[in-house]
Amino acid sequence: MEIRSVQSVGEYVGTMKPGEDWRAELEAMYAAADADAAWFTAIGGVTDAEVSFYDQTTCSYGPTKFDEPMEVAACTGNVAQIAGDESAPYAHTHAVLARSDGSIVAGHLNAATVFVGEVYMRVFDTEFTREAAETPVLQTDESWDERVNDGERETDPVTGLQLWR
Repeated sequence: MEIRSVQSVGEYVGTMKPGEDWRAELEAMYAAADADAAWFTAIGGVTDAEVSFYDQTTCSYGPTKFDEPMEVAACTGNVAQIAGDESAPYAHTHAVLARSDGSIVAGHLNAATVFVGEVYMRVFDTEFTREAAETPVLQTDESWDERVNDGERETDPVTGLQLWR
């Protein structure tokens, strides 16, 4: 395991706006905190969602859309700037979403529409830096490829995933 010390410079709580994009709300909170990096947890509800699951055999994401209301039982992730674009933070978001029958949907949260959401965010004065990798990055959609190909993450040789270094 690789570890490093980071200095927390603030903790924030926020309420998301109904009808807005879940990840965009996280990115807006990060921007308002003027953070170099952040870690968050959130709960609430969404009216729809797109979730991707990482297939460890093919080393690829498979997105699935859900057009139904779901409870956000757990949501966690980190936020950092996209290299070369200080105006574009990226919220790397994972969620466990509960359906009305009690079954769950979980994985990488690509998009969701807020019904209600509450967030706790801890911000750091240390950037989450990433290094360019020789190993090819995951190929999913164009916007994801642009974000992970920003030279700030390093591809893990075992999983093929872009991880903090």
